[in-house]
Amino acid sequence: RQGLARMYELDFVRQFQLVQLAPDELEARIVARPNRRIDEAAVKRLIAEELDGLLSVEVKEAAELERLPSGKAADPIVAPQFPSAADARRLDGPSPVSAGVPR
Repeated sequence: RQGLARMYELDFVRQFQLVQLAPDELEARIVARPNRRIDEAAVKRLIAEELDGLLSVEVKEAAELERLPSGKAADPIVAPQFPSAADARRLDGPSPVSAGVPR
């Protein structure tokens, strides 16, 4: 496998950015080449092949991709950290049952 850099094999892709919106959800932001249309099915198929179909994919056309404050292009793959179940419990506080509070 060549990885997600294979996106550039799609003749309509000028630039792309993949943003993980949730643990099982990905947004593919595509900047198309001039006078080219985005083939949403081809984007989804390629990503499914590379990621073994583990994530649902939404394809969005973008006029340009966001830039960092420095002016540099943002990373092509953005994967934010999602809290684990233990972290979520810690942030929300103990559940009434674990705190010994009757329901």
